[in-house]
Amino acid sequence: LGEDKDAAPVLRLTVRKQQGPEEEIGRMPVSEDSFVGSWSGDQTKNFGSENFVRAAYSPGSTGALGTGSGSDNKVTYLKFDISSLDPDSFDRVKLQMTLLGVRKNEAVNQETQFLVGMAEDSSWTEGSLTWQNKPAVITDEANLVVSETFHTGDTIHNDPNLISIPEGTVATADITEFVLAAKEAGQTSLTLAVNADNEDTVLMGSDANRYYFVSKEGASSYPDGENMLPTLVLTKYAPVEDRELTAIQVTGEPDKTSYKLGE
Repeated sequence: LGEDKDAAPVLRLTVRKQQGPEEEIGRMPVSEDSFVGSWSGDQTKNFGSENFVRAAYSPGSTGALGTGSGSDNKVTYLKFDISSLDPDSFDRVKLQMTLLGVRKNEAVNQETQFLVGMAEDSSWTEGSLTWQNKPAVITDEANLVVSETFHTGDTIHNDPNLISIPEGTVATADITEFVLAAKEAGQTSLTLAVNADNEDTVLMGSDANRYYFVSKEGASSYPDGENMLPTLVLTKYAPVEDRELTAIQVTGEPDKTSYKLGE
C-alpha cells in the first residue's frame, strides 16, 4: 500500500438524506365545537354557544372517553373541514387547544394529558349537539391518542363563565392517523372527541381532571384570544439533501473492514 498510493483504499463518506427540522406549513381552525354532559341535568342541554369546551371523566365510566355512561362526564366534540387538505402536503397534524382554566383545587398546577378519539359521524351541528344525540367514538380505548403533557396552571373557577383571562397553556396531540384515515375514507369533515385522561381519575381522583379549553366563540371574546380556538396545525419536515464529504485515503495497512468516523 505504501508503494502504490493510487491503489490505496479510499473511504468516501456520504451523508444520506435525513429528516430536517419540522416546519409549520398551515393551520386549520375548528369549524364547529361544543361539549356534552352525562349528568342527568345536562343530557338534553346544548352548549354550542359557550366560550369554552369542557373535559371531565368520572370514576366508573364506560365507553371510549366515557361516552357510554358516567355520573358527570364532559366530552368535547370538534369538527374540522378537511375537504381541501392534500395528504401529500404534510407530514404531521397536531390538534392544538388552549387551556382556559380548571374547576377544582385538585386540578391546580398538575401535569396532565387529554385523550382524543375519532367519531363516526360529522353531520352534527354545534347548535343542536347533546349527550343524547352525540356521534359515537369509533376509536377503541387502546388506540386513543394521548396528548403531550401540559401544565394546568392556577386559573380556577367553578363557573368557567367567570374566568375573564384564560390560563393560556397550549396543549397538543398528534392526530395525523385520524386525518389520514378520514381522507382515505373519502370524508370531507373530521370529528374529534376529547376528554380528560381517565388515568388521572384513578391516580388523583375525579376532581383532578376537570378543566376547560377555549372554544371558537371564546377566541373572539377573550383578550388576545384570536389564536386560542381549537386548531389543526400542519407541519412538514424540511428536506436535507445528500452530500459527499471529502474522500479519505487509507495510507496504512487496514486491520478491519469497517471504521467509525474519526478512526
